[in-house]
Amino acid sequence: MSYIGNSPVLQISESKEDQIVTATTQSVFNTNGYLVGYITVYRNGVRLSADDFVATDGATVTLNAAANKDDLISFEYRTEITQGVKISEIKQEILVTNTAVTAYTLSSDPLPEYTNVYYNGLLLSQEDYSFNGRVMTMLFSLNLNDVITVIMKKGVDVSEYSVASEAREEFTVTANTQTDFITFNEITDGLTDVFVNGIKLSIDDFTVTGSTKTITLTDAAVSGDLVAVISKNNYITGPQITEARQEFTVTAALETSFTTSGRIVPSHTDVYLNGIRLNTADYSISGQTVTLTDAPNENDIVVVYSRTSLTDATKIGATGGGNDRVFWQNDTTLTTSYSIPLNTNALSAGPITVANGVVITVPDGSTWTVV
Repeated sequence: MSYIGNSPVLQISESKEDQIVTATTQSVFNTNGYLVGYITVYRNGVRLSADDFVATDGATVTLNAAANKDDLISFEYRTEITQGVKISEIKQEILVTNTAVTAYTLSSDPLPEYTNVYYNGLLLSQEDYSFNGRVMTMLFSLNLNDVITVIMKKGVDVSEYSVASEAREEFTVTANTQTDFITFNEITDGLTDVFVNGIKLSIDDFTVTGSTKTITLTDAAVSGDLVAVISKNNYITGPQITEARQEFTVTAALETSFTTSGRIVPSHTDVYLNGIRLNTADYSISGQTVTLTDAPNENDIVVVYSRTSLTDATKIGATGGGNDRVFWQNDTTLTTSYSIPLNTNALSAGPITVANGVVITVPDGSTWTVV
């Protein structure tokens, strides 16, 4: 089959979904669809082993031990897309060894609006730190052995960048103790996450030896422990991402609605209140507005972290009934001004309506074709 431009490249898009059990017990959960082998399940925040559930049909998940009323079951799953959104992520972890030091040099130039900073696992407000080039300065007092985690997203407003696919493997410890775990997939230091019994380890808690595909724990796991390894690999290049973070400070009592500057897709949006990630039952999304179920307090910080073009299979990549990948679909109305990146072309299925005041910028050497 021939294509206009580059042939589509298979990618992985990540989605999330939370479900609260309303019955006395529940074992079977219907999801929005996932790629078999690429789904992670959490029960009340604890990551389950692959042996704790069955997910083989791409639609439903069955827990081996039924959940109880009011349990929160969370799904993180990956679905196939083609020639779509791609994200390059750089993670750096900093251990505080001197409380007098507040400035830290990062390994890469951060884009502030696409960078998240966590303090002992808590997402910080952008008012808690500042950037000057690669130097990040914390604007509050730190304690000895605090852990600062910086996650930098790359690829915004550029035509090419690296992106990884993800693979997940799990190991159940059967010996009295075990420190080394040999993976099937390629692993790269700095691009691998390790969990023990559902708890994500610090990068100081393990080492990665890519040449032997070995994860070595600093502290040995014991019999019955579950060790999970999530690795990013298979790098390719592709077009830009559309990922955004917006922060709101509550200025009035009983303020519950927060309007973002761009379209947001509910299944690809996270909302944080004072650094704590909310359950999807704690807010609703309508168009560009996020509404909290319970009113926050004055001066609370609400952060909306959205991937506005992550596939929503009806918007990006081929879709269809069942497992078909036949139809390419796009919106019919442009509501937000947009600049096509340098050295790239754009293609849309028409007709397209451009709203008043919206400007589409096509740089020299690029084209926008409406078919």
